[in-house]
Amino acid sequence: MKIKAGDLEVYSSGAINSDKLTPTRFTILESPKFEVICKVVFDGGASSLNYNVTGEGELTFTFMNPEALGFGLANPLKIGFLEGKEVYVIFRISMHGENQSYTLDYTFYLKEVSNG
Repeated sequence: MKIKAGDLEVYSSGAINSDKLTPTRFTILESPKFEVICKVVFDGGASSLNYNVTGEGELTFTFMNPEALGFGLANPLKIGFLEGKEVYVIFRISMHGENQSYTLDYTFYLKEVSNG
C-alpha cells in the first residue's frame, strides 16, 4: 500500500505512548547517522516547539510546556534527505496523567526531488 498526501508519500506513521517523559528517538539511518529525537520539557514558561541540530546526524524537537491535545507542527517540515528524496516530518503531542506521560503522533514523508 502507498499513502500520499499531496506530493508527499508516507514513509512511516504511527503513535507512541511514552514511558514517563523519556525522550523518543527515531533512527532513520544508522550509517550515516540520521536520528530525530523528541523530548518534552516543563519549565513554567510559554508553550513552544523548538528544533535544533544537537549532534552529528541528530535533530532534536523540544516540546516546551505543551498545553493542548495535538500540540505540535501544523504542516510537514523538511528535515533532510533519504535515498535521493526529501524527508519531511510532522509531530503532534498529547499529554496524559497531569503531564506525567505523552502520546506522540508522527508521520515521516518522502518527496521526489524535482530536477529543474
